[in-house]
Amino acid sequence: MNLSSTSKLSTFAWGMALGVLTMFIFEHYNYMQFMHEYIATEYTEKIAAQRNVSTYKTNAYYRPTERKRYSIQREERGYLTPEVNGTRILCWIMTSPDNIPKRAKSVKDTWGKRCDTPLFFNSKEDLNFPAIGLNVEEGPANLYDKARASLEYIYNHHLNDADWFFKADDDTYAIIENLRSYLSKLNTLEPH
Repeated sequence: MNLSSTSKLSTFAWGMALGVLTMFIFEHYNYMQFMHEYIATEYTEKIAAQRNVSTYKTNAYYRPTERKRYSIQREERGYLTPEVNGTRILCWIMTSPDNIPKRAKSVKDTWGKRCDTPLFFNSKEDLNFPAIGLNVEEGPANLYDKARASLEYIYNHHLNDADWFFKADDDTYAIIENLRSYLSKLNTLEPH
């Protein structure tokens, strides 16, 4: 059976149309389920109370699940939930004098705020940025000395300030809330 180019093009077009339609249906369902389950639950419950009916029967997309509702509080150092706020994380961020104005400042303004103890380590002290000067020469040959000096500083000054220690560089982006949630389930006395 030899298909002509018009027949191939027609088959391709019908396949694409069917694929796009199927994708739209699935995405619409996922979007509506997300909106009703996580965003508009209070709104849906309020409307149901006004109509004096049950939400479970009136809303086809709303599937109540057994989940805890956390009142997420925005604190200066991040978002903490009742289940994981006991997990203390010290973030140990390595930087260099050239990277302080852009990279280290960005870390400090974004995910660094969510650490319980954010510490920035630099090869020398900087008066415009809260980085701890280690008095180690800068450069790739001295990375071991810089890491060792920062670890020694943490051991001497912040050993009891955290349950977990997270080492990162100034070009790292971390979602501390997810890390905190994961670490809250682990025992700090066991090696991981």
